Amino acid sequence: MNYFPKAWVNYIVLVTNFKYLPDYIDNIINAAVLFQLIYVFSPHLLRILRPEYDTLSYSKRYGLKTTIVSQVHSLVALWISFPLFFDKALIDDHVLGVSKNAMIVCGFSTGYFLWDAIICIANVSSGGIADVFHGVCCFITFSSIYNPALQYYLPRVLLYELSTLFMNVYKVFNSTTYFPETLKTINSMLFAITFFVVRIVLGALFSLNVYYDLIVNRHRIPLWIIIFYFTNNIILNILNVFWFRKILHVARKQLLKPKPQTKEEDSLKSKLQ
Repeated sequence: MNYFPKAWVNYIVLVTNFKYLPDYIDNIINAAVLFQLIYVFSPHLLRILRPEYDTLSYSKRYGLKTTIVSQVHSLVALWISFPLFFDKALIDDHVLGVSKNAMIVCGFSTGYFLWDAIICIANVSSGGIADVFHGVCCFITFSSIYNPALQYYLPRVLLYELSTLFMNVYKVFNSTTYFPETLKTINSMLFAITFFVVRIVLGALFSLNVYYDLIVNRHRIPLWIIIFYFTNNIILNILNVFWFRKILHVARKQLLKPKPQTKEEDSLKSKLQ
């Protein structure tokens, strides 16, 4: 299926130098449409998970719907990207190595971040400007793989989605009363740990490796990609630190929150008074 006239696609390739984009642009659009359909139909699932869904504000309903979409992307992206860690073409050349499987995986995630950028811009008053920056930066980052450039780092960047799995569970269930407190605590701990490990520690390590590969191979790739990746990595790492501080703040409040007294404790307290 051709969504765009060939002349339009050729112009995009001319401007961006994404020479592999014409072969995968339909995959990107198909993925974006799929995520929009999930977004539209997600309330049916949310009414089961959150019976009070219809009484929530627009912002909260919007947040829950995007959470369902995000969870689908994270699960599928992690699954289909794992074999790329062992792709010889990418291992042999970190910068310009090309893999058809990598571009298929990239089409799926690029479609997600295209959808994410559009939905965040349309709902900036509900989601915030940080979500817009994140969506746009990720969309451009994944699109640039069709230059081709840095396909080796695709499965490594998608490791970030490990923390997203636990974050989404937190968003859906943490404010409910029927989800056991013990499971909430375990999920919150796993979220904080995976976020720190994959986004802060491994994220910083991957960024340094990207910087090194870009500098060493600066004569093999366009200057704008080098500038973009340096700038983009700084923005995303700042956002990750910003979000991790918020995670620690919430975790601290939960740990310091007094536990509700049981009936036995209330009874004992009344007898002692």
